[in-house]
Amino acid sequence: MSMLLLVGLVLAGVPFLLIVGFAGFIFVSFMNDDHEAKGIFTVALVFMGIGIALILTHVIGGWVVVN
Repeated sequence: MSMLLLVGLVLAGVPFLLIVGFAGFIFVSFMNDDHEAKGIFTVALVFMGIGIALILTHVIGGWVVVN
């Protein structure tokens, strides 16, 4: 992975994660009484975790092949 791609991912990903984090915090603070919202949030976290795992395996796998 080139340095330009890495910097681009960081510059795009960090603000996105901050926005999603603040939105998630607000959503969690309002969902204490709603069981359906808790289920939806759990499913969203599972999908996000799978996506992050796939991205990490792609990056680590590419790094292992190159080195």
